[in-house]
Amino acid sequence: MLAGQRSVGEWFNTEAFALQDPLTFGSAPRNAVIAPGYANVDLSLQKDWLVGDAGRLEFRWEVFNALNRTNVDVTNRFFGSPNFGRIFSALNASEMQFGSRYSFLSGPRAAGGDAPILRPAVPTRRVPTQS
Repeated sequence: MLAGQRSVGEWFNTEAFALQDPLTFGSAPRNAVIAPGYANVDLSLQKDWLVGDAGRLEFRWEVFNALNRTNVDVTNRFFGSPNFGRIFSALNASEMQFGSRYSFLSGPRAAGGDAPILRPAVPTRRVPTQS
C-alpha cells in the first residue's frame, strides 16, 4: 500500500493475506509489514547561579517530543481478527517539566577561603640515592 493511502484504520492491505492450508507453511516473506516510523526530539535548557560562597541554584526546563509529532503504535498483526491491520493507540504527546535544585558546595570555597578548589600538580624531583 502506498504511503499516501495508509491510515490508522488500514495501515496495510489486509486483503493481501490469506490463511494457509493446515500443516503447511505460508508464503509471506519475513517482515512483510512495516510499522509506522518513530521520531522524537527532546530539549533541555539549564541555568546555574552561584548563591554566595556556599551554594549553587540550578533551574531546568525540559521538553519531551518538542515537535509534538504523533507517534502511533504498531498495527494489530493477528490474522483473522476484525482489527487486523488497524492502529488503536499513540504514544505520549509533547510534555514539559520545570525543575530547580539547590546544591551546597563543599571545600575551601564553601569555608570562606580564597584557595582554589582544584590545585595544579606540583612537579617533584627525584634525588638518586647512594648505595
